[in-house]
Amino acid sequence: MNELACFLGVTEELAFHDVYSLYDDDAMAMVPRPVFALLVTIPMMEAWKQHRDAEDGAVEWYKGVGRDESVTWFQQTVIHGCRLIGFLHCVANGLPSEMVVPGSELANLLEKAIPPGIGERAALLNDTNSMHKASETVAQRGDTKDLYAGEESIHLFVVLIKGSLEDDEDAFSELALELGTRRLIDI
Repeated sequence: MNELACFLGVTEELAFHDVYSLYDDDAMAMVPRPVFALLVTIPMMEAWKQHRDAEDGAVEWYKGVGRDESVTWFQQTVIHGCRLIGFLHCVANGLPSEMVVPGSELANLLEKAIPPGIGERAALLNDTNSMHKASETVAQRGDTKDLYAGEESIHLFVVLIKGSLEDDEDAFSELALELGTRRLIDI
């Protein structure tokens, strides 16, 4: 993710870090703070899907537009585009704007993508071929085999951002972990 972030226009001040435990204090202390977002890969298990369907069933479909929306969401319309979508959700929602290089690929996309609604935002991302190419290039250098168009994914990326926390809390604070990632693990 760091290579993708650098390539697309995130300043060198920001880095993605692997997290080896959400319960071991020593392992957690190795993660630099503040944590703006957590990008988690989880197995797509039936229990999790049922829990999510039940929890989200009463929630109205996302219709956010503009700079005042609480979360900027990009609908994933590209098969196996999880890496790029996860990255975009981290930087569009958790990252201070000064960490995006002005005039960069990312800055240009965010500038165009924030005002419109979900359909226009998805179309804009689909038409931004250079971002998909960058994501694919970085993936080929990684340790994990990329999926082909016909293959079914058994994992899912979930992004957890700061949301409604106190000023002295971040996405790695006890409250954020209990409301987010640890709750996912318990399902």
